[in-house]
Amino acid sequence: MHPRNPYRVPIDFAALAVAYPPLAPYVVKSSEHSKIDFQNDAALRRLTEALLFRDFQVKLTIPDDRLCPPVPNRLNYVLWLEDIVSRTSLAADCAQPDVVGLDIGTGASAIYPLLGCRSNGHWRFIATDIDDTSIRVARSNIEENHLQDRISLVKADETRPIFSLLSSPELDQVTVDFTMCNPPFYESRDEVLRSAEAKVAGPNAVVKALSSHNVDNYAITEFVQGQTRRWAIAWSFTNIHLPECVRITRNRESDPEWDVVDQHYERHSGFHLKQKIGF
Repeated sequence: MHPRNPYRVPIDFAALAVAYPPLAPYVVKSSEHSKIDFQNDAALRRLTEALLFRDFQVKLTIPDDRLCPPVPNRLNYVLWLEDIVSRTSLAADCAQPDVVGLDIGTGASAIYPLLGCRSNGHWRFIATDIDDTSIRVARSNIEENHLQDRISLVKADETRPIFSLLSSPELDQVTVDFTMCNPPFYESRDEVLRSAEAKVAGPNAVVKALSSHNVDNYAITEFVQGQTRRWAIAWSFTNIHLPECVRITRNRESDPEWDVVDQHYERHSGFHLKQKIGF
């Protein structure tokens, strides 16, 4: 997990259920500690709702046919983005006082804009999706939390380039400080499980793809939670450099997945973050 992630400390589910009573039926108490069944979809949904409600004052509604985002995992990405934004002084260089992020494929939960705005009072988001149901539910979640003045929800056209929406009259004066996307996108839990079983490539697959397009300025980090390991990669086309402590971080010193990354960094130095995108 990210060093600032508060969920590095095990969650007290009994105490959490007191703060959010709908979680209580799914908490199993023992003499030593409380727990929930992580194979129970309803329990996981109540857990996400509870963490957002208690720790971020966010109320969230997700239809049963939409995936429920795990809060500790999603928070990792927001915290890493905070590091990147802070280290490159994006906020200080903005003509406007806010940092603006573009979330591509925000989903029904709009989890990244909600977490980002609740955690950072000067952040704003443009959230996009191509799915009508996700747009409708995301709008409801944004308005329920009174963040519609900081999160602009836009229905994207899948037949057009991703960034074409920024040329619309509503957004053509907006300067975007970072873009984010957490692919792939799934329609069901079964698709998630099949994808997990098929994953054999680590961060080196993305590094190779970036290198094939002559993109040598990137940062990479790793988040490990229990037996689950995820990577995040950021890249840019400008001349803003990140320090080594942010440019590449890992949780395990010896791991074959990092071999290509290490070899690539021996040939290239410096990471450049996309400071601004003008449209």
